[in-house]
Amino acid sequence: MKKNLDAQEEKKIPVSEIDMIRKEIKEKRTGVEIKEEKDSIKLKSGSKLFEIYGDGRVKGSMPLHSFESLKVEELEIRDDEIEVHFDDGTYVFKI
Repeated sequence: MKKNLDAQEEKKIPVSEIDMIRKEIKEKRTGVEIKEEKDSIKLKSGSKLFEIYGDGRVKGSMPLHSFESLKVEELEIRDDEIEVHFDDGTYVFKI
């Protein structure tokens, strides 16, 4: 039986691997404004904003809510969302 490529588990990327995250975002995200700095990446799509810092900080804002964590461990980057993994749980940011 063949594996469905879409069903494969997404690769979790440590937030400290900012270059790997940058590469994965560029491969998966089109139509999103990407601002890159040495240790951070900022994504903007309309009124949505998502920021990733190599020291473990992640911030996101949407029209009706926002999210911030200082101790993010890993990210899973998909075509339409970024799943944030941290000590207390998981947060999915749609972008």
